[in-house]
Amino acid sequence: MKNGLLVCLVLIFSVSVMAIEEPKYSVLQEFENGIEIRAYEPHLVAVTKMDGSQNSGFRVLAGYIFGGNEKEQEIAMTAPVSTTMMADSPEMTFMIPSEYDLAELPKPNDERVNFREVPAYTAAVIRFSGRANAEMVEAHWQKLRAFLANSEWKGLGEPTLNQYNPPWTLGFWRRNEIIIPVMKKEDALNVNENKLAVARDMLDAWNTLDWKRVYQLFGKNGVLANMMAEPTVGSDAIRERFVAFEQGLTRMEFIVLNMGMLGDDVVIERLDSFDFNGKTGLVPVTGVLTIADGQVKEWREYYDRNWLLSEMGVLDAEPPHPIAPREPAIDADAMTDEARLVVAQAMLDAYENLDWEAAANLIADDGVIHYAEKDPMVGPNAMRAHTSRIGSLLTAVDFDIRNIGVVNGVVMIERHDVIEFNGHKGRVPVFGSMEIEDGKIKVWREYFDHNQMLAVLGLAQ
Repeated sequence: MKNGLLVCLVLIFSVSVMAIEEPKYSVLQEFENGIEIRAYEPHLVAVTKMDGSQNSGFRVLAGYIFGGNEKEQEIAMTAPVSTTMMADSPEMTFMIPSEYDLAELPKPNDERVNFREVPAYTAAVIRFSGRANAEMVEAHWQKLRAFLANSEWKGLGEPTLNQYNPPWTLGFWRRNEIIIPVMKKEDALNVNENKLAVARDMLDAWNTLDWKRVYQLFGKNGVLANMMAEPTVGSDAIRERFVAFEQGLTRMEFIVLNMGMLGDDVVIERLDSFDFNGKTGLVPVTGVLTIADGQVKEWREYYDRNWLLSEMGVLDAEPPHPIAPREPAIDADAMTDEARLVVAQAMLDAYENLDWEAAANLIADDGVIHYAEKDPMVGPNAMRAHTSRIGSLLTAVDFDIRNIGVVNGVVMIERHDVIEFNGHKGRVPVFGSMEIEDGKIKVWREYFDHNQMLAVLGLAQ
């Protein structure tokens, strides 16, 4: 009798908790395995970065709604608690009750609390019960991914884990959801074509030295992020940063080696050819552009800074590497994109496992790795020689992937390399391009700032 009463109390309390306000939506389509397509209404959220665990984010946001604000005002708890699943900097969000608008919210005491207005959107959702451990979440995310791959819907951005219940709720009564914004694939193709058109317009503006158009395409709040430095935010700051280019550049040509969609972003692997203050230069670069509403919201650039400065004549130095061949080394149709991604993931796994022999075996006999060492590394034995020099001091490698995909047959990976080397630890932004054929890497180009890498390794200031 006591056990039955306890269960009833838990059920009643759980139901009462679930009655709190949630984001409003309508169900557009229902499918098997708890999958739905929903149309969400606009709402307001409180958001904070997570520092190592869910508890850290929860404490920050709960502190705000329980009175940690300038008015010491308590704000009703809502559901769900949402956490991003794959971001470089994971976030947690609470929905703000609909009775508030942004102007009415009291200022947080904790500067880590921010607010975001979420516009109306369509989402794919998979619902499941139980305690949402990592294995369970990954299994249901793969189910949702498989559904999207065979549906009329395309996922946009990153998935979010939504949890609706307090920790004491019994597992089989818990409500969890993985949610990702979507749009119809036919519409997504049009969106991607528009993004590519904006990127081509930006390239043309640079090639014609049309600075007014460059700044217009960035928009008022655009961000330029040369990945070894702090980002430049806003068209005014970008204009100030480009003063030297405006004065010194007399010719600019972006020689595009590969261009396409990498996730929701436009990626451009290229050679920058230019004349600057009477000196001709050529530098390999990869750029990733986040584009929305006809403007470049963020442009991330991966290259070696000293290489650029030496080609501009600012530094008196020779180019640190030979330029990689421009022509592709593979038949883009010889393997499926999925098969190429398997090989690329195997290489990432080999590095994270410090399994240098496995890494070497993934290089073709005539495979070439560019820009990692001074001269290209050719074949598996060159990889073995490379890892033998660093392997004993390299104690941990973790790849924090921001974007990975296949563009015109080339595997492209935008990432941060988290490295522990000889007692030093740090993060380096890197972009890698892999040409893969017959299950082996034929060409691997790595774009990063070598001084930044040496500093992380403790070999330079």
